[in-house]
Amino acid sequence: MDRRRVLADTSLFVQHLRARDKTATSLYHLTRRHQVETCAVVLAEILYGARSPEAEAQAWCAVRPYPIHSFTLEMAARQPALVRKLTRANRLPDIRDLMIAVTALELGLPIATFNRQHFQTIPEIVLLDVSQATHL
Repeated sequence: MDRRRVLADTSLFVQHLRARDKTATSLYHLTRRHQVETCAVVLAEILYGARSPEAEAQAWCAVRPYPIHSFTLEMAARQPALVRKLTRANRLPDIRDLMIAVTALELGLPIATFNRQHFQTIPEIVLLDVSQATHL
């Protein structure tokens, strides 16, 4: 079976890190059906929330199994036109969400997230519904 590649957003990793039963998380179920990848911006957000060396180690353990894409010059160069378009429409997202979205667009990947509202205003973004974790 050719597994579809998806970019996992921070929200999936946060749920996974907080869960006692890791096999009940959306990230776990997503990996059963898709090739999960993430990006350096997501890693930065997760590490930002790690308030102890133990939490930092857990964050690294959660993210390390997945390919982590860097934010490239090409991605940065793609942002200004998108920012102008979203600003005119009064729909400009947070810079971190914009960077995650540009990463997904540049790689041609859908975003798996619980925070659909963070990305749904961005043209051409494909969002994967993770609300039904066991059916991903």
